[in-house]
Amino acid sequence: MKKYWLRAVGGILLIAAGIFQLLDWFNIIPDNILSYIWLLLFLASGVVFVVAYITDRRHWWALIPGFTLIGLGMTISSSLLFADAVGDLGGSLFLGSMALGFWLIFALHRKHWWSGIPAGVLTTLAVVAGTEELTRGLDGGTVFFLGLGLTFLLLYIVPTTRGRMTWPLIPAIILIVMGVLIGTNYVVALNYIGAAALIGVGVYLLVRSLMRSSDDDSEEESG
Repeated sequence: MKKYWLRAVGGILLIAAGIFQLLDWFNIIPDNILSYIWLLLFLASGVVFVVAYITDRRHWWALIPGFTLIGLGMTISSSLLFADAVGDLGGSLFLGSMALGFWLIFALHRKHWWSGIPAGVLTTLAVVAGTEELTRGLDGGTVFFLGLGLTFLLLYIVPTTRGRMTWPLIPAIILIVMGVLIGTNYVVALNYIGAAALIGVGVYLLVRSLMRSSDDDSEEESG
């Protein structure tokens, strides 16, 4: 019965959206009133998808359109009600809401580990959009690469239903290093990395040489 009620509510919302779109086309309803109507329609539609998931956990996919539509409603509400308080953060709210749907899938349905990738990407984009709006001096490229790197690092740390994956560690290291390089002076950073690499290789060769020398001495004594 719940399934049929959800379908009926979804159908009613679609019909209402079509009617209001026609009214907007013929300029029957003022734009300021129509904006609040779309706000309510988006929020209500998003709630329908979320309720569809709550009533049947097998419908994990419903979290994606659910929080996307809720994000659209939040974006409209921020521009209508809180424009002076939050500024131009509508894009950040929308991306963050979309990311929340994927994060919930990642947390509640571990076999769908792939959802962590769009979740991390959307979260990173939301943070980039928000930080560039609030702090003009922060380099968005640094935040972007660090966010992507942390996303893959999380995929490496958190085990799936089949165990821990090792491949995400490679893009995680590459992206984090790129983020650090972008956020610092390239020349200075490369000098430090080059010096550290030379020292590391030198220590490795020295240790290997000492170990081989010790093994040779042991063989001569035993012989």
